[in-house]
Amino acid sequence: MVVAIIAILALVAIPTYKSFQARARQKEAQNLLSTYFTAAQAVKAEHGLYPGNFVQTGFAPTGELGYRVRGEDGNDINIALNDNNCWATYSGCTCSGACAGFRTWTEKPLCAVGACIGPTNTFTAACSTLPGPGTTNNTFTVVAAGVINLQATVSDRWAINHQKVLEVCTDGSK
Repeated sequence: MVVAIIAILALVAIPTYKSFQARARQKEAQNLLSTYFTAAQAVKAEHGLYPGNFVQTGFAPTGELGYRVRGEDGNDINIALNDNNCWATYSGCTCSGACAGFRTWTEKPLCAVGACIGPTNTFTAACSTLPGPGTTNNTFTVVAAGVINLQATVSDRWAINHQKVLEVCTDGSK
């Protein structure tokens, strides 16, 4: 009888716990996007435009990322050296020599079996309700995507834009 009660409790508790873990991992995406927004606003206040790449924005995440981040902007205007190849956390280092000191992140591995989680390449477009990059230097959209729940059928995707509209594109916690 005791074993049956424990089995029933486990059937209810384990999926709830995994869902709780996945929702907690979503905070990483929210923090990454919020950090980018703050850095972009500081550059906009100083130079009058969003530079459109991580180096000029000053966005340099550290540690092991569970999400990949991609940015889009509406311009190719330079503030000194504007290497638009530095707009994604998984891009190669092509940032005019500054990348060795700039790229400070690694990525969590994806595992087919087990409890590994990590970034994903499934970016596609930003959320449909978010305005995309325009034709001026006054807009940006940044998307973070990651696998946070191996049982989920979709990756987790979040986006933020220049108006600080933070939106979940695809909820991968379920």
